[in-house]
Amino acid sequence: MDVAQFQFSSEANQQVYFYQSTELRIEVLQNQHHIWMEINGVIQSACQNKAPYRPVLPHILAMFLPYNHHKIPSSVLELGGGGQSVQRYIAQTQASVEFTSIEYDQDVIDTVKNYMPGGDNLNIIKADAFEFIAQAVNDKLQYDWVVVDLFHGAESPTKVFSAEFFLDCYKITKQDGWLVFNCLRSEPEILTSLVETVNECFDTKSKLFAVPGMKNHILLAYKSPELQGALMEHIETFNFPDEIEIHNLAKSI
Repeated sequence: MDVAQFQFSSEANQQVYFYQSTELRIEVLQNQHHIWMEINGVIQSACQNKAPYRPVLPHILAMFLPYNHHKIPSSVLELGGGGQSVQRYIAQTQASVEFTSIEYDQDVIDTVKNYMPGGDNLNIIKADAFEFIAQAVNDKLQYDWVVVDLFHGAESPTKVFSAEFFLDCYKITKQDGWLVFNCLRSEPEILTSLVETVNECFDTKSKLFAVPGMKNHILLAYKSPELQGALMEHIETFNFPDEIEIHNLAKSI
């Protein structure tokens, strides 16, 4: 149990919805201040239960670093997203942002639409994330942010760590845009390989932040814009304020 699960389980909870099949268990719970969704016993999404439904899980703060310190994106593609905490909040606070979430499981989509708040304003497409991104590459679609938040319970598909996948992410990320990758693996060799693979695919120095009290590590990769001119120079990367960069684990890789 991580810090977030302990926090929520210590308060008086009300069950809003419960669903169980052979391989899937979905539960929506709420208390006086928060509402959250669990999949197979793992909290996937949690937010305040009043608009603008601010996300409350700590890893979202790291995922929002480009939002708070670079610029607000005009378009976002999210692969996965669980209870859609990121899309829900942006829909409430930045309605002009074109946000698309890809979710494979219709039961998860139905739960989010019917039992989590703000469901009517969410744009969720039922599709396989890997097939969708391959088609996006083929169609030459691009987004300011590509958010990878793919899990089945507490596990990520092995394919999301491959160079082929990150090259596809690079192709559909606009210049001056970001890859935002939510990783639940904490083994040093896995994190090192992740950073090195993304650095090579994005031709940049990515950033990696641990989330205190949680298993999550958030990787952020900036796609540098090409500067027009005789030298055709590139901006190597984007730097956050020093008080944030000191926590960037990728600097030591």
